[in-house]
Amino acid sequence: TIYGEVAMPDAWDGGTVTFTHVYIQTAANTGVLNGDIACQARSNGEVPSSTWGTEIAIDDAAVVGSNSNDMTTSAAVTCAGTGLAGGDMLYWRYQLDATGTTTTVASLHHVGFNLEYTISSMSD
Repeated sequence: TIYGEVAMPDAWDGGTVTFTHVYIQTAANTGVLNGDIACQARSNGEVPSSTWGTEIAIDDAAVVGSNSNDMTTSAAVTCAGTGLAGGDMLYWRYQLDATGTTTTVASLHHVGFNLEYTISSMSD
């Protein structure tokens, strides 16, 4: 499990987000990498919790392998929370699906996650 957080800009419209998982498989291995991502958004004065939105798959049927950048994007993710709005803290959780993953995990390097979202205005 990998956790992360980001302060959303004021212009975030509170809608769905997508995550792109960036990773490098240093072995010459092109196996499957399966995982799931979920999120929650909390405003000032709200408590982060163990309640996450529905997990969305980030699955790669064949990693590139051999030290190449690899990027796989989720479908739309709806964060748990009430009154989602710009300025909220967005917390996310990625979980590797150990049952469905066949690529060698010992040589798999999680580089990061790219977050994309829609905005309500062009200014913050």
